[in-house]
Amino acid sequence: MVDEAYGKTLITQSLFNFPSIHVCDAKVIGQIMQARTIEKTIIYDFMTPWLGTGLIVSTGSKWTQRRKIITPAFHFKILEDFLVIMNHQSDVLIEKLKTSANGTDCNIYNHVTYCALDIIAESAMSVS
Repeated sequence: MVDEAYGKTLITQSLFNFPSIHVCDAKVIGQIMQARTIEKTIIYDFMTPWLGTGLIVSTGSKWTQRRKIITPAFHFKILEDFLVIMNHQSDVLIEKLKTSANGTDCNIYNHVTYCALDIIAESAMSVS
């Protein structure tokens, strides 16, 4: 494993020679998640034309404000209500994969994409 050879925190060089940190220590991850300042890499600048300046791309107080707004939507009890939908759509996915499973390789990308879309549509908009 990586942490056995290099430790629980690893700094590498990523796109455009920028340093990138990889953390596997739960305590350090907790500290990072509680940080008040979030700085994004240059890679996020490429996403801005498509995503705007929403939660994924924003930083600082804008990120904190939007994160506080969205956090309650992912509370465990709320997500628990969607388990029936997720389980049903997973069963549908399995049935579709069974028809494709004939001993040869198959591309499951479309099946998984449609499954995710079905789960989101039914959970968020009550549309099957």
